[in-house]
Amino acid sequence: IAITGGEPFLYPDFIELINTMSENHSVEVVTNLSWPVKNMISKIQPSKIKIHQSFHPLFSDFSEFVEKLSILKKNGFPGNPSYVAWPGQISDIPYYAKRFKEYGINMFVQPFFGEYKGARYPDSYSKLEREIIMPYLGERGGKPLQTTAYPTKGKLCFAGSIYAVIHPDGNVLRCGGINSS
Repeated sequence: IAITGGEPFLYPDFIELINTMSENHSVEVVTNLSWPVKNMISKIQPSKIKIHQSFHPLFSDFSEFVEKLSILKKNGFPGNPSYVAWPGQISDIPYYAKRFKEYGINMFVQPFFGEYKGARYPDSYSKLEREIIMPYLGERGGKPLQTTAYPTKGKLCFAGSIYAVIHPDGNVLRCGGINSS
């Protein structure tokens, strides 16, 4: 079970929820570390719950993020942070990759899927943006993350049978932006 943002750790009783889920499932949580990570250390077992850190420079202080990341690593929660290649912050990718490297941390990039200034991404990345992204591009299942949308021949993708988005209000979507059954 993979749980992503907003920020899951801000929900009441979230730690108890993921601990319960981890009794029968693999649990992964994506977090921007905007919460006091020290409060979680003694309550979650790193062998049962994976924590994936996502750095957002527009909303996060770099030094504070690295400090929290270090606390997690010292307490058995390994990982390298992701950085979303949102068009407004692509030019900063090499800078932040170098800053993380100074702390022995390998940052990786995830393509942005969505709309920005009327253009659909990741298909709208320019040649220069792709050149910036590619050296840092992350992978999933041993394959690089995609920098173009998969063609679906006008049909909904296969995601609804293996992936769903469940919002806090209980609304379930088969895909991140498609509300279809």
